[in-house]
Amino acid sequence: MQNYNSTSDRIITAKGLQEASLSFAVVVIPEPPLRAQIITTSVAIARRFQSRNIIDGEMYPPHLSLYMGGTDPEFVEDLRKGLYAAVQPHVSATLVADQLYHEPGGFIAVSCAQDHSLISFARSVIDVCGRFHRKQPRYRPRVLARWPQLPPAHKELVKVYGTDKFPPSWQPHFSVADVDEEHTFAALHIAEMHLSLPQLFSISAIELVDIGPNNERWLTLERWPAK
Repeated sequence: MQNYNSTSDRIITAKGLQEASLSFAVVVIPEPPLRAQIITTSVAIARRFQSRNIIDGEMYPPHLSLYMGGTDPEFVEDLRKGLYAAVQPHVSATLVADQLYHEPGGFIAVSCAQDHSLISFARSVIDVCGRFHRKQPRYRPRVLARWPQLPPAHKELVKVYGTDKFPPSWQPHFSVADVDEEHTFAALHIAEMHLSLPQLFSISAIELVDIGPNNERWLTLERWPAK
């Protein structure tokens, strides 16, 4: 059982924002063949180059994050109940893994098409999590750490929804690797050999996951399998 800070030990920042003792994500787990291809690709890159993000299907499964936020353990049951109703209409949706992309610094991912199915699904989850956040506002340590650098509009989104990753101004993706920048294009070449893109994919399940304050763990709190 994970130990969390008690309410009396909880950190309140100078801005009056309460730090969450549990950082969570709501994620889509894809069906094969996409799931297997991402694992194969990520492991193949990690065998060649040091990768800070290995999607091996054991420690971290291939996943598309719809929402990342913070709360405290005593509120998780309310979150579960709200999310159950939000995910049921979407769990059988078919989504599109679009193309490879990379960011400065060596992060490599598969982007997902922001079509009606994905945006509708994401907004349903964000609306539920936003209402939940406004009742018991808690902020992920990673969000608080970058708070001074957030533009005012993004701060308002975080205060209202618990996140500033909001459609259509976001980048829905499956993480593949995070290598040193000098190895980015060689790693992309490996990815191109293993991934068939674009491709439609079905949802295996939606998971509510404890990801740790620094995205360092994967502990499934609830799982809603596709019908």
